[in-house]
Amino acid sequence: MLRWAGHAFAVFLTLVVIAVAVAWVTTRSVGRRWAWYGYEEQFGWTLSRGDMTAWWGAHEPGDWLWEHDGGWKYMEWRPAPDLYAGLVRDNGATGVLGFLVGRQESGRTRSTLILVPLWAICAAGAAWPVFWFVHVARGREAARRRRTGRCVGCGYDLRAGHDRCPECGRRT
Repeated sequence: MLRWAGHAFAVFLTLVVIAVAVAWVTTRSVGRRWAWYGYEEQFGWTLSRGDMTAWWGAHEPGDWLWEHDGGWKYMEWRPAPDLYAGLVRDNGATGVLGFLVGRQESGRTRSTLILVPLWAICAAGAAWPVFWFVHVARGREAARRRRTGRCVGCGYDLRAGHDRCPECGRRT
């Protein structure tokens, strides 16, 4: 059961990494935002210039900004080339290696945002599939060596009836 769960999880994460890599490439020139706007609160995520931003905040009751009816919204735009630098410069946000945590205030709207570069999501998501596939490959190699009468550790031919491998000392 654990083996199939590991396989399924590795395949799922591989598909997620592929989807994030596609988003990384396609958001270099077009920004995309999915957001929910309520009466006093707002939250959502933005893909822009190879970064993903999760944000949430509050605005004055009844101040609908550019949204007049609330609910889920989708928007595309051409992102500014200095979005990251602007957030750091204008709002005092702190960031390193493309990661950013900060607050943004404009008019009567206050937001907290966390910016994560998509390359970091790809790297983190690819770690488990790489580990799992290496683990599975090693297990198959050990099974093949056992089946053909070789040492599991070094591959030395043990068909002569040794109880210990003369090459590496491993017990058979």
